[in-house]
Amino acid sequence: MKSNIIITLFSLIGLCFYQVATATNANRIRQRIDLIDSETKEPLVGASILYKIGEQTKGTLTDVRGIAYIEELPGEYQLTISYIGYISQTVSVMLDNKKSLTIQLNPDNKVLEEVIVTASESKGMTSSSKIDTQAMAHLQPSSFTDLLSLLPGGKAIDPQMGNINLIRIREANKTSSFSDFSSLGTSFVVDDIPLSGDANLQTIGTGLQTNEKRDITSKGIDMRTLSTDNIESVEIIRGIPSVKYGDVSTGVVKIKRKSEASPLRFRFKADQYSKLFYMGKGIDMNDHSVLNLDLDYFDSKIDPRNSMENFKRITSSLRFTSRYALAQGFLKWNSSFDFSGTFDEEKKDPEVDLTKDRYKSSVRRLSLNNQLKFTTYYTQGLQSISFSPSLSAQFDKIKQTKEVFLNVPSAIPNSKEEGSHDAYYLPSHYVSQLEIDGKPLYGYIQLNSEWAADFKGVKQDISVGADYRYNKNKGKGSIYDTQRPPSPLMTTRPRAYKDIPASQVLSAYLEDNLSISLSEKHQLDIQAGVRAIALTGLNNQYDLQNKIHWDPRINLLGDILNLPLGKHQFNWKIGLGWGILTKLPTIAQLYPDKLYLDLPELNYYHNNSDYRRLILNTHIYDRENYHLKANRNAKWEIRTDISWGNYRLSATYFREKTTTGFRGINTYAIMDYRKYDTSGIDNSHITAKPNPADLPYTEEKEMTTIGSTGNGAKLDKEGIEFQLSTPRFKTINTRVTLNGAWYKTSYNNSTPLWYDAQVIIDNKALPYLGYYDWNEKREYQELSTNLMLDTQIPSLGLTFSTTLQSTWLDKSLFYPRSGTPKSYVGIDGIVHPYTEESAQDPYLKQLELRENQTSRNRMKHESIINLKANKSFGKTVDIALFVNRILSYTPSYNINGAKVYRTLYPYFGMELNLKF
Repeated sequence: MKSNIIITLFSLIGLCFYQVATATNANRIRQRIDLIDSETKEPLVGASILYKIGEQTKGTLTDVRGIAYIEELPGEYQLTISYIGYISQTVSVMLDNKKSLTIQLNPDNKVLEEVIVTASESKGMTSSSKIDTQAMAHLQPSSFTDLLSLLPGGKAIDPQMGNINLIRIREANKTSSFSDFSSLGTSFVVDDIPLSGDANLQTIGTGLQTNEKRDITSKGIDMRTLSTDNIESVEIIRGIPSVKYGDVSTGVVKIKRKSEASPLRFRFKADQYSKLFYMGKGIDMNDHSVLNLDLDYFDSKIDPRNSMENFKRITSSLRFTSRYALAQGFLKWNSSFDFSGTFDEEKKDPEVDLTKDRYKSSVRRLSLNNQLKFTTYYTQGLQSISFSPSLSAQFDKIKQTKEVFLNVPSAIPNSKEEGSHDAYYLPSHYVSQLEIDGKPLYGYIQLNSEWAADFKGVKQDISVGADYRYNKNKGKGSIYDTQRPPSPLMTTRPRAYKDIPASQVLSAYLEDNLSISLSEKHQLDIQAGVRAIALTGLNNQYDLQNKIHWDPRINLLGDILNLPLGKHQFNWKIGLGWGILTKLPTIAQLYPDKLYLDLPELNYYHNNSDYRRLILNTHIYDRENYHLKANRNAKWEIRTDISWGNYRLSATYFREKTTTGFRGINTYAIMDYRKYDTSGIDNSHITAKPNPADLPYTEEKEMTTIGSTGNGAKLDKEGIEFQLSTPRFKTINTRVTLNGAWYKTSYNNSTPLWYDAQVIIDNKALPYLGYYDWNEKREYQELSTNLMLDTQIPSLGLTFSTTLQSTWLDKSLFYPRSGTPKSYVGIDGIVHPYTEESAQDPYLKQLELRENQTSRNRMKHESIINLKANKSFGKTVDIALFVNRILSYTPSYNINGAKVYRTLYPYFGMELNLKF
């Protein structure tokens, strides 16, 4: 199968060369023009290029790479090039060869005084939001989480630094744990290198609340760890991404960091929860090289009144960018070395709590990334080829001190072998020291090539590439004194993470971007591609071993109207998109811990410890699910984009559906053991430990459930997103932006579960387990808008914005859940259907659980006003402040017969920026 993919890819490349070879026109010259910023050298997308042929004016626009083509007879032409924010130029071009021409536009400083303080909707092939440096500076973020408030329907919220921060794209309920597989399926790509958390295994597994709220295992990227100060721009792709992005099921977050020369900058921020310090500079090494250095330190109190719990982050980066001109093109080399560290700590106040409980988690990450990209001067054929290797290593630690108090004698859960064995009692009071050592190692290699062809007037930009991902954890795992475990209910045993196999992902992709000119004013753009992705290196027992998943994706964007209307050009575009996205399981999901269950066979507790006897029968179960599948999400959308001058309206309707989301599933097991009767022992005359051979016993059976990771979660998404923006009205120096979203999100379970009703009859557990096809459907709807008025007064160096954030609809519907099982199993291990006759049996009827009734909740409309302001003092000093919820309207409402009162308090802070 792998060889077939390679043959197919090479055949398609050969076809591209054939198209190039047959597209030659002897009478015309096809001139490629690269348009870039004279300062940043970045491509300018959507710039206008006009020229005259006699009395006729013709023109074109630069594409997403800042490239445009002119195909005319050989000769000299006068090109007029214009782009918003830049000084227009008229240049003379001689069309007599096929080498590309690079034109640099100079920024118009007068226009650049305009500041965009919110996210802008992309004009590209799919729905996405773009956030630049100006918007981030005005927002005054502490971590990446804050940027999500700029998305359509996004909300400004207080920092939640005591919990992991997960991204929820296009979901009404952004805090639900039902869709952790959704955040897992969102890819964060930094400078073309994807971040990964698939080798993270830092979980305690004992139900400790402190760890649960900070456990990121198999949940994706914790946005608390991402600093925003060294970011040049962010694009959050909500629609159907290019097939260049793989191992993703939800969306893509593209982060581009600063890579140009810049002044030395200091940033100090303080608010009610945290303090932040940043310094960075871009150093111009020579004519073709730049060195960027950054350092960020962040310290947050989870509760300003409590100094016992806090979160700290430190990030530093050294990035080197160099460009070299060669005979047939130019070579660009990007290299970066990054260090980041996060530190979570929680402890008890000794003046309030006398226990010695303490929790500390740390993550230290080192990464080395490189990208070599060669761009040719050719107008057809090979355009560029890039090679991107990356290696990152983490050093993760969890240290927990827990004081354990026992009310009843409990066994030490430390046996690693099946069968009966002597065990020992835990002391009634002890202190447990636990350390979890994780060393995730991530490797990534991508090879990408770009090709151009023109076949019968259809312009094509073709991408062909492959990538390989390696995820491995080389840590020691859980380390603790097995005689003093963190909990007497431990069902796992220490396991070295380095003994767990690595996860290896191999992918290849092919994509064609076609531009079809329908007329002088109408164009159809098509982006169509397919990605093949597979897990390799697994045990042959796994169904996923070398299984190829095909992800076809297509986006279309066409001009419906493009005509002059009054003083401006009126443009109306419609886009369509459809695609399949695949996220493969993580190491934790592929290789879970074994389950250890200890059943007491003989439990004789005497006041004299010399006479105590405890015998346990240990049962061990592997919990690997060899039939585990990938999570695949099908999504489609329809978009419209209308612009007239600087007025713009964009709207998107979308649907997404996944039926194979990761979730817990289970099966049943029947455990055999002996039960010794110690009632005949004379406690006052015993002289030695009881001998099992001298005691009567009975053969017993006990039933249990064994959990693992499966594909039983369903997630349906539907919604409408929109954004309306106006030009800045000169009389009041104010621009109006209205964005919002209506989301409808449904969670459901598609896999029945075995469940223990936990009923005791005659001092014995009910000898049956029920199999319940529970409908856990939950439906959430939300409609929210943000109305922003941002005002700019250049003469005063002042920019401020007022945002009215409103939630018009916030309701949930919990569907009823039947308490009647569809089948049951008894101690004999035979599964029977649950019938009306079963319901008459006095034992079996105990399996009928309480039925959950329909539950509807609806919150009333609420509105808040947020204020942000930036003041510049020359080119050196900037001062900014923000107040969220400076005013609020939150009327009370009734839920399940109870009245709920809401009180919102302002959240405020300020920062100082210095540039030298």
